[in-house]
Amino acid sequence: MPRISVCTASYNFRPYLHRVYESLQLQTFKDFEWIIVDDGSEDDTESLVKEWIANKDFFTIRYHRFPENRGKMSATNHGAIMAEGEFFLDFGGDDALKPNALERFMARWDEIDEDVKPEIAALIACSENQYGEFVGTEFPQDPLICDFYERKFKYRIKGEKLQLFKTEVTRRFPYYDKVDRHVIHSATYFDISEFYKIYCFNEVLYTWYVHEKDKVSLSERTHKLRFIKGRQFYAERRINKYLPCIPTVDNKSYVFLFKFLTFVSYIRYSSHMGLGVGEMFRRIQKKHYKLIFCLILPLGLGLILSDRIKKRV
Repeated sequence: MPRISVCTASYNFRPYLHRVYESLQLQTFKDFEWIIVDDGSEDDTESLVKEWIANKDFFTIRYHRFPENRGKMSATNHGAIMAEGEFFLDFGGDDALKPNALERFMARWDEIDEDVKPEIAALIACSENQYGEFVGTEFPQDPLICDFYERKFKYRIKGEKLQLFKTEVTRRFPYYDKVDRHVIHSATYFDISEFYKIYCFNEVLYTWYVHEKDKVSLSERTHKLRFIKGRQFYAERRINKYLPCIPTVDNKSYVFLFKFLTFVSYIRYSSHMGLGVGEMFRRIQKKHYKLIFCLILPLGLGLILSDRIKKRV
């Protein structure tokens, strides 16, 4: 069995998949497999992958194709089920790992005290773009052991990061693909924080390709709101589960803005789902959050009207 399962969810990424493949060929750590979950691609990704499988590289390539497009989260969840490795690396189909990426992850894991390892869900490293520019913000110390709440609210870490999870954790906390095709990753990460911490370090282990002209999302082309059900689910879950777990931090304004936008999003997407104001109010569990809902409701209703005027729904 491999130590690491690298998983790539691919939808029409045939022109870019070679980046992942070539970077895996250069890995200094050899004990891994590559799982490709083809999310109903229409660009004949399958024939390309079969060519690579025929090359018989030192790592195993396992391929599964959905008959229709189900969304990246569903594909990633399926990859986690397929995974045979102790660790699971969800890696994009258009990016590239540094040659020592997997080796450095395992070296970092070996440095963690044995009594600490059970509480660690993932190891998280940094990235740069194809121009060699560091993406986002560095961690304030190396290593930094925290949870996802602290990462967001206490340390305010931004930018694309590379996350190597324990496979058992990815299976225990799958993405919410049964709710909608996309529910923001933070929902799963906040769930994980109830039980685990993360180990963060400042080494740059992959290249994140940005600003490529032919990779424009449907929402960018149409300005339509997408994944309304998933966004409503996340906003409601934030109110009823995640907001009370936010740690006390010095930057009160940042937390206030997060809470404010949570209620605005809840009202906006609940309405677009067809929920009435009474039902929105009923679903909020805490009394003081019900009051906040009432105070913010006029602004939310104004945004809903704007969406309809601009034909965003």
